Amino acid sequence: MSDIKKLFVEFIQDILKDDPKNSKSFPIKRETPENRRFLQLRVLLRGVVPSVWRSFVVPSDFTFYDLHEILQIIMDWKNNYLYEFIVKDGTRYRTLSSLKDNISYCTNDEAANYDLSYLKREGMKCKYTYNLGDSWVHEIVVQNLDYKSTSKQLVFILSGERKAPPEDCGGIYGYYDIIDAIEEQDKDNELLEKFGKYDPEYFPIDLYNTKLAAMFGENEKAEQSNVANNKNTKKTVTKKDAAKKSTKE
Repeated sequence: MSDIKKLFVEFIQDILKDDPKNSKSFPIKRETPENRRFLQLRVLLRGVVPSVWRSFVVPSDFTFYDLHEILQIIMDWKNNYLYEFIVKDGTRYRTLSSLKDNISYCTNDEAANYDLSYLKREGMKCKYTYNLGDSWVHEIVVQNLDYKSTSKQLVFILSGERKAPPEDCGGIYGYYDIIDAIEEQDKDNELLEKFGKYDPEYFPIDLYNTKLAAMFGENEKAEQSNVANNKNTKKTVTKKDAAKKSTKE
């Protein structure tokens, strides 16, 4: 391997392993549970028919890096490639960095510098491109700016349909070649041997939600609310019991 190629590979590997949680400049401060607001978002994988989509809930104080991790889980990607977020600001799409800085690429550390408060209104859109080679473009739309979550999970899927394409399948055209191979069941087709177990209708929502719970934890606000409700119930019972006792006396 040439020195230039080796340096390039090392550069890409450094970007991929970059973890913003280890960064000294990690700036985003989480909201306290009582002040936390939730967003309902819908993601659609563009170019794939029938549609692959998810509707899901996420805290507004989460970062775009968190959103990247969420999308990797709910779309069943493998997190092996670079990605980019582009937010629609007015009539044009802008990279995250151009909202505030002058950087033209998206790294994990950069995505961690922007929280989802940049999604300011219902109907606002952003694009998430994963694997810049296969170029899987996801359109994300804000469905609800203040979703009233009573779930014990911080992040969870509400609904969705179908499985995202297999990783490293060659983009949209490669995906449709795989679908044709599965439908035709030609045993001489190499794609059938490699991707024959792929099921485009598979959508294990419970499995995805379990993975989200493991990664992002519980909604402390819901836990506190349940505790408060239990205490109120106990107090109510106590008052009723006291009233009954007084009547008997």
